[in-house]
Amino acid sequence: MAVPMPLHREGDPSMTNSWNLSGNATTERVGHAIDVVVEEILITAGIEEPPVDTIELARRLDLDVAWDRSMPTRARMVRSARGAASGRTSILLRPEPRHERRQWAVAHEIGESEAHRIFARLDLCPNDVAEQVREQVANLFANRLLLPSRWFLTTDSSGDWDLFQLKDRFSTASHEVIARRSLDFGHHSIVTIFDQGKITFRGASFASSPPGPTMLERRCQKTVHELGERHHETDEQVSVTGWPICEPGWHREILRLTAHEDGFDPAG
Repeated sequence: MAVPMPLHREGDPSMTNSWNLSGNATTERVGHAIDVVVEEILITAGIEEPPVDTIELARRLDLDVAWDRSMPTRARMVRSARGAASGRTSILLRPEPRHERRQWAVAHEIGESEAHRIFARLDLCPNDVAEQVREQVANLFANRLLLPSRWFLTTDSSGDWDLFQLKDRFSTASHEVIARRSLDFGHHSIVTIFDQGKITFRGASFASSPPGPTMLERRCQKTVHELGERHHETDEQVSVTGWPICEPGWHREILRLTAHEDGFDPAG
């Protein structure tokens, strides 16, 4: 019998505060610099609305995209042997069953190739940036390229952040990336991902380590798991919405908690 495989998790979309960068490269400045470069790239490529097809985008940026089944990683960027001056740049992509994986992998490689523009806006020399930070920036770039800030916020101007509606609009991004990206805009929100009934991610817009799930969240997750459909719960302080993201042999639920008031204390 085939062993069910877990749903995919892209590179960590979360923004950390540990950049190890000199100067004023704060979380906000890094995010803004990425947003500006993303906007410039989309304008250059003539892409005016979502979804962003990163494979097509790469080609419009004069990057070749080719398949390589032998690669141990999802994607990597290479330059032809004719030399840096005249050779073409290609993104080698490992075949993946889910199109969101392919889209994110190409977005990440575009981020690697454009990182120098981001660092220039932060008044940083690329050679002085640690490899771990470069990887973080490429991850963040991938998420913001698939979900550009202006389009993402405009699409959900009501503030409901309905995951299924956002997925319809931004079809090249995974449900997880969409949910975690929503934390960039919610002042008092928590996103939790359950895989096979166990928490595999819990993040908040207001804290690096949010407290454990409330009883309301637990009840919402149980209902979504049992019914296999979207479910919403609310009380005096918070609202919780859960969505089932399931495949044969694997169950995932994504929950988003939103506080009704700014003074909400989830630890209280």
